[in-house]
Amino acid sequence: MDKETLKLGDVKILKESNDFNYCFSYKTSYEDTQFKTVIIDKIGKTRNTANNISVKKVYREKIPICEKKKKGLLDLIRKNTVPRFYKLFFENL
Repeated sequence: MDKETLKLGDVKILKESNDFNYCFSYKTSYEDTQFKTVIIDKIGKTRNTANNISVKKVYREKIPICEKKKKGLLDLIRKNTVPRFYKLFFENL
């Protein structure tokens, strides 16, 4: 098995593999005919899996925005810079 360093900046096409949890394929050129595959074999002890992630709430209630900012956002809707679809959202900030 060849081990080489992969620079993510060189990757042109990235393909996820559903066959393995820690595996992906990539091409470094659009002219490449075959994908190269990376299997991540060393996973640290601190890596969370989808089974043990817990999210804690940071705030108990919504943090309001200042009236000046809210007025500015609503003004963007009035000027048709932002679609009217978002009016209700901005009014409830």
